[in-house]
Amino acid sequence: MDGADVRKVLLELIRGMSASNGGSFGRYEVLKQAAIRLACPYDPSLQKLVLDGWDDLYRSGIISWGLDVGSDPNAGSSWAHLTAHGTETLKNLSRDPSNPHGYRAAIDDYVRDLPVVVSYLAEALDTFNKGSIKASAVMLGAAAESMNLGVRDKLKERMLAGGKSPPKALDDFRIATVLRTMEAELKPRVKDMSQGLGERFESYWSAWTGLFRMTRNEAGHPKSVDPVSWDAVHSALVLFHEQSRLAHDLRDWIGKSF
Repeated sequence: MDGADVRKVLLELIRGMSASNGGSFGRYEVLKQAAIRLACPYDPSLQKLVLDGWDDLYRSGIISWGLDVGSDPNAGSSWAHLTAHGTETLKNLSRDPSNPHGYRAAIDDYVRDLPVVVSYLAEALDTFNKGSIKASAVMLGAAAESMNLGVRDKLKERMLAGGKSPPKALDDFRIATVLRTMEAELKPRVKDMSQGLGERFESYWSAWTGLFRMTRNEAGHPKSVDPVSWDAVHSALVLFHEQSRLAHDLRDWIGKSF
């Protein structure tokens, strides 16, 4: 069991309790139920992991202290409530970045054979949930770049197998140049793709690859104190699901039909 397991259980309990109590819940009751569900009511080390997970939810802005300001106990730390950010998070808990296990389970089929992508994505989720938004943007950008280079590698492999010399620009050190060259090679073959894949490629490929590259660059080459916002990185993480599916399907099509 690790912190991601604990976070998932805490969020599920909070979702259930807050739904029946106007968005508020008791700290002790959540912790007690989490310990029972995780089978650790008598294990001090695992209990501390549950306490750490609870505090992480405060630090990431999902929950805040208090039931109301009607009395001192109600406004204290014995009670908690969902923030606006927390409410939005729980709407799609099964695969939201705030639930790393659910997020990775939903994306695993598309990236499991890309260990570099998996490694950087894990750090992007970890830093995101610790509130290190700029670090998360850089790690997610690295994961996206590695994933897109996987499509490039499959394209080069098929071109060489067919006796065609790949354009030198596919090996350019500038990822933007590589992406433009890939798109130029694939666009004439859209008619040979399935309708769904062709439409997704034409509609989303350049937009999504550009989004991840720009988000990473804004964080990695900052011009301000807050170059990227929580909303921007959260949205990029959510979109990464569909981008990974598109990249996976392109690699599969290239390997069979290019």
